[in-house]
Amino acid sequence: MKSTKKRGLFSLLVLLAGLSCQRCQPAPPSPLQTVPADAAAALLLEPAGVLARALQGALALAGQTAEQNADLERLKTELGFDPTTLDGLRRAGIDPARPIALAVLGVDGGHGDLAAVVPCADPKALEQTARRLAERLGRAEKVVADSVANRQALRFARSFGDREIVLGGLVLDQARRLAFISLGGGGPQALERMLQIPAEQSLERAPAFVAGRAKVKPGPLLIWVGRPLLDKSTAALDAQSDVARYVVASAGIEAGGLWIGALLGLDPAARERLQRTLTLGDRPPDVFALAGRDALLAASGTANVPTLLAALDGARDDPRLAKAQQMASAAGIDLNRAVIERLRGGVAAALYLDPKGPLLVRRGGPRQMAQSLLGRILLLHVAADVTETGGADLLSLIDRYFAQRDIVIGTRTVGNTETHFAGSGAVEERVEWHYALHGNRLLLGIGSAASFDRLLTRAKGSGSGPLSDALSPAIRSQLVGQSGGALYVGFAALTEQLRQLAQSPALKDPTLRSGLVKATELSAKLGALGLRAHVDDDGLRIDLRLEAAAIAPAPAEKRAP
Repeated sequence: MKSTKKRGLFSLLVLLAGLSCQRCQPAPPSPLQTVPADAAAALLLEPAGVLARALQGALALAGQTAEQNADLERLKTELGFDPTTLDGLRRAGIDPARPIALAVLGVDGGHGDLAAVVPCADPKALEQTARRLAERLGRAEKVVADSVANRQALRFARSFGDREIVLGGLVLDQARRLAFISLGGGGPQALERMLQIPAEQSLERAPAFVAGRAKVKPGPLLIWVGRPLLDKSTAALDAQSDVARYVVASAGIEAGGLWIGALLGLDPAARERLQRTLTLGDRPPDVFALAGRDALLAASGTANVPTLLAALDGARDDPRLAKAQQMASAAGIDLNRAVIERLRGGVAAALYLDPKGPLLVRRGGPRQMAQSLLGRILLLHVAADVTETGGADLLSLIDRYFAQRDIVIGTRTVGNTETHFAGSGAVEERVEWHYALHGNRLLLGIGSAASFDRLLTRAKGSGSGPLSDALSPAIRSQLVGQSGGALYVGFAALTEQLRQLAQSPALKDPTLRSGLVKATELSAKLGALGLRAHVDDDGLRIDLRLEAAAIAPAPAEKRAP
C-alpha cells in the first residue's frame, strides 16, 4: 500500500516538474527582433488580441446599428474569420496571446516596403487565411510556391499585360512560430532580410528605440517612427542639422478612457531652442480656473513672442504682420515695442457655443456670416499676461484700433475694474468686444457683456474654477497646474449644437441631416479630451486622454439675453 502511495506521489511530482519545465521554457522571440534597426516605422500590438478588443470597443462606441451589423457580417465573410473575437483570431491561425508587428522598411521615393510579423497558432489555418485575403482583398490571380532564405514561401501576384505584379509574400517560420508577410513588389527582399537579421541588429536592440521606449508609459500599442521618415519630413524645416531623431508613442484604454503618450526625440540644440521659445519656466494663466463648465474648447500655453517670431522663418515678413505694423505706425505706435515686447507669453483661451441659435441657415456674404457666427454662436474668452508697464498701453492701442475703424467704443465699471467695449453691426447681429486689465493680465471677451463679466469675476477669484471642478481626476491631474501647453475639448456643448443643426427646419438635404444625426450620436458618447505638450530633457512630450461620457456634463451657465 505504501509502495503504491509512493509511486503515486512520485508520478505527481514528475508531472508537476514537467509542467514547470514547460513554463520555464524561454518565451517565443518578440517580433521586433526580426525588424531591422533602420526601419522607417513600426507598430507593435502586444498582444495580438488587443486588436480584437479595440474593434469591440469601436463597435460599442458606434452603437452597432443594423446597418453597421450588416457591414460587420460582410467584413467577416470577406476575411473568412471574425476579427473582433479571440476565437476568431485563433480560427484564422493567429495566436492572440502574443505580439504582432507591422513595419515599414526603407523609404524610396516616399514609398516603403510594408511587412508584418504575425504570431502563428495554426500554420495551416494562417496560410489559408493569407491565401484568401490575397485573392479576395488583394485580387491576386496567382499563388506561387517560392523559397526565401531556404524556407518555403508563397508569392502572391497578378498579371498586368505581359508583366507579373508581385502583391506580397508569406513565409512560415515553424521554429519561432512566426509568420512573415510582405506587401508590395519589394516583399521577397524584405522577408529575406527579416528572416536572417541578427538580434543585435534588430529594432528591439537599437539604442534610440530602447531609450525612447523606456520614456513612454507602457501600453498594448507601441508606435515607432525612425530617422528614414523623419529625415524626409524635417529636411524642408532644417536641412543643416538633425532636428528630430525619433518619435515613439504608446496607447491603451483604462478607466473608461483612451490615452496616448508620445515623445518626439530632439537633438540637444533643437530641444534647447524649443524650450527657450516656449519659455516653460513661466506658467500660463490657468485656463481651467477661468473657463465655465460649458466650454467647448479651453487652451493655454506659453511662448516667448519675440523668440517665437524669430524662430518662425519669415514670420516677421508675413504680409498680415506687415499690414498690422503699418496700421500701428499710422497711429504713432511701435508694434514691436507696444505689443510684442510687452506680452509676457502666457495665454489662455476658452471657446463656447451659444445654444440660442444653430450654426448655419444665415444668408449674406462671408463678412455678414462671420458677424452672425461671432455675435450669436461663439463666445471667446482670452487672458494674456503682459509686462507691468505694458497693460495700459495695450488697452490704448486696442481703443485706437477700433476708433480707426469707426467702431463705437465705451467704458463701464465692473467691481472697481474699468472695462472697455466695442460693438458693430445691427442689433440682432451685434459683435461685441470687451477688454480690461486685471493686474498684469489682459482680459478679452467676444460676446455678451454678461459673459465677459463672468470671466472678470473668475480672474479676480482664486483656486479652482468651474471647469477644473468638472474635470475627471485623470484629466485634472494631467492638465491643471501643469507647465507647457494644455488643450481641453468638452463634447457636451458640441453635442447640443449638432443636435440643433440636425433638427433645423432650414436643413433640407436628407443626406446631410442623416450625417449630422450620426455625428450627434457619436459626440453624445464622448465626454472630454485633454491634451498636454511640454519640453523636457528628451524632447517634446505629448499626453492625450479621451474619455467616454461617463461623467454627466453640467448644465450650461445662464447667460443674459
